[in-house]
Amino acid sequence: MEKTICIIIIFILSMASITLAVETAPAEGVSDIYSLMKVSEKIAGEVVGYSIQGHVKVDEIYSKEELDKELKFFLGQDLDYATTDITEDYAYGEWSLGDTYHNLSMVVDSDNQGTYVVYSLELSQESCLITAHNHMFTKVSKYGEPFIAASIHKIYNGTLSSSFKLDNIEKGFSQVDASLNLDSEGAGYIGYVGYAESIENHVMINDEKVNLHITVSTDETQNLEYINIATPLIINSY
Repeated sequence: MEKTICIIIIFILSMASITLAVETAPAEGVSDIYSLMKVSEKIAGEVVGYSIQGHVKVDEIYSKEELDKELKFFLGQDLDYATTDITEDYAYGEWSLGDTYHNLSMVVDSDNQGTYVVYSLELSQESCLITAHNHMFTKVSKYGEPFIAASIHKIYNGTLSSSFKLDNIEKGFSQVDASLNLDSEGAGYIGYVGYAESIENHVMINDEKVNLHITVSTDETQNLEYINIATPLIINSY
């Protein structure tokens, strides 16, 4: 097992507020990850983590036994320590190998559109990103058309002016010749989405193609800026 530190976070994808249609690139679409890294290089701040998110619609509700099987698939066999918690709609595992640790959560979420299995891996090292993307694609593709997103998380010490934030985002988008559109804005928060021909995966939002998403959030109490850069979309924004 590759010695990387992986922290798994849970997210629930909300399907109600926006129409989201997914078009998925083939497995070799990991070139999108390199495009994401290229964008990140031009954005101010220190990288603090990477994440891969995926969800897939399934034909039937998972049994507790099936979730246990899924959990073991991700955990692998070379475990120094492991704990698990499995219910009918949720599976969690935590384990360590040497000086690294990992935890994994999978959630089964049902709405009037169907039943979904939701995965999210947060990684601390860039070297894990491509492997995790391939692993996630293989895992969720067996059920049908998967949705997979990749994100890079950065922190900037200090606060950025509005013009500096926009300048940073424009520099990032320009690395892949992406369009730039304001997505959302609020107190201490701004987000932009765009579309680049060079990035294979994309989603449709309000009949527009989107495959790049950057947000900046200000934490005035800590004097920090939290920056997320994702392709095609930051999942838990919707």
